[in-house]
Amino acid sequence: MIYAYGDDALYVASIEGQKIEMMRANPRVCFEVDTYSDAGWRSAIVQGVYEELTKAQTLKALALLRSRFGLRPRQKPTGRKTVCFRIAVQSVTGRAVRR
Repeated sequence: MIYAYGDDALYVASIEGQKIEMMRANPRVCFEVDTYSDAGWRSAIVQGVYEELTKAQTLKALALLRSRFGLRPRQKPTGRKTVCFRIAVQSVTGRAVRR
């Protein structure tokens, strides 16, 4: 999944499948991001609420994702629906280890 942070929420684009179905059934979710390097690692865990975006909100989210990742609009459909959603952040925890 690709994500970007803005307006106290994570904005995410993903292909429809099991994870989307699970979040629809239980919108209280967590999202973890880990980074690793020779100097160590860090992680952040966001607790929040899943919310699928409207068409207008999706356009804003895709613009945010494109600005973060330099993405271009897809030319050919993949056959699976892309779902854009946000996770309204309720809390963030994390750890870091330096070597």
